[in-house]
Amino acid sequence: MTDTETIHHVTVRPLTDDEIAQFRSEGFVHLPGFAAPETVERLLADADAQMAAPPGPYSTNLTKDGTFYQDRDMYRSRPAFNDYVMASNLAEQAGRAMGSSEVRFYFDHLFVLAPNTAKDQYYWHQDQPYWGASGNDICSFWLALTDCADDSGALEFVRGTDRGPLYKPVKFGDNRDTVDAGRVNTPTPEDAEPQPDYHEHPNDYEIVTFDVKAGDAILFNTKIMHSSRGNHSVDQRRVAYSTRWFGDDAIFERKPGFQDPVTYPEDGFPEGESLALAAKFPLRWTAR
Repeated sequence: MTDTETIHHVTVRPLTDDEIAQFRSEGFVHLPGFAAPETVERLLADADAQMAAPPGPYSTNLTKDGTFYQDRDMYRSRPAFNDYVMASNLAEQAGRAMGSSEVRFYFDHLFVLAPNTAKDQYYWHQDQPYWGASGNDICSFWLALTDCADDSGALEFVRGTDRGPLYKPVKFGDNRDTVDAGRVNTPTPEDAEPQPDYHEHPNDYEIVTFDVKAGDAILFNTKIMHSSRGNHSVDQRRVAYSTRWFGDDAIFERKPGFQDPVTYPEDGFPEGESLALAAKFPLRWTAR
């Protein structure tokens, strides 16, 4: 294999052994220069087209004071997103990182944080409590399509939280409120554990962030606590395209509270069953 693989004008570089080791030990890793400039250009054009189109069933603006746009499931209709998911070796990199024998595509997620959207309301969360999946072999590639720094909404991670409890999800946006705050699968309110506001006690936690360039990615697992601040830049928007992947041990599990319907398999799929058996999620890579 060469340092990059080109299919349909989409390129991503292989992960290094050190990057894989860091992902497995820390739950997240910064991947400089992960996608080639022409790939970023195509994906950014698709992102702009998606925002300009009439709102779809999953598109929302998470703030009233500016633009914090999100959307899902674009790979089905946008050619560059589809090429990135289906025609690159991205699934192979997910499989190598997770140590899985098979990798299936879960779903995609677009985020656009406009300049001067500077409301510093943190949305600390772990991904897995929002999704109809449980397991260790579930990960995200968060690809920066624009440069992004701490003052323009860079991702922040709380080191060690991938080894702690999972918290029930909170709603995002200006109408934020906690939904059944506490641990996932907690049967009674008496056992509920409120999610910490990590940014209010920075000396008690190890919060890690990265300044990223367009084409950099951050690979992280679904149990790591993460968030971002507002975008204080006057001219730099933050655009990121996340793809989610699962491997060998992912199963379907219904979660309490607010849920993302894109992540649920077909109606009637049995709880506790391997998500590999769900027709909705295509097989993208098998280890040789």
